[in-house]
Amino acid sequence: MIRVANAPCSYGAFEITVGVLPNVSGPDEIVTSIAEAGYEGTELGPPGFLGTDGELHDRLEGAGLALAGGFIPLRFSEPGHWDEDLGKMASTLDLFADADGADARAVLADDGSPERLANPGRAVSEPSLGLDADGWGGWPRESRGPPSSPGSAASSPPSIRTPARTSRRRGRSSASCS
Repeated sequence: MIRVANAPCSYGAFEITVGVLPNVSGPDEIVTSIAEAGYEGTELGPPGFLGTDGELHDRLEGAGLALAGGFIPLRFSEPGHWDEDLGKMASTLDLFADADGADARAVLADDGSPERLANPGRAVSEPSLGLDADGWGGWPRESRGPPSSPGSAASSPPSIRTPARTSRRRGRSSASCS
């Protein structure tokens, strides 16, 4: 069975517009529009935009929508930010649990360093940016882990485990990430 979902960004609500631009629709209007367009689910949009805890669950249930997933930016090339980013990831996974989103999927993306953001698509062609062909600021593609060269300050990304949370509504548990 194929089910199709949409996202608040399709309606102009994403990280750089919510709370900044004056004409961005609110969460109730957006979930209503998504449901009226015939979609069966939605992505979270900016964390907290659709609500948290019972508010998120009730908003989606009231519109007849399931939670399809959520976008989680991680700065893979910046080890100094891993703890912060993984904490934000845990918060997003908590939102999955709040929405009874046992089938929701995380969309992980490299948030990128300022150099990456200023030079999209040019990391390999311009080694002077420090974004060489062998990795993303030191993450070898082959190992999918941080470099292990002698004297390297980088370390493995910290493990994160979010406790399985039981939904207040349906007794479902969210998956843990480790």
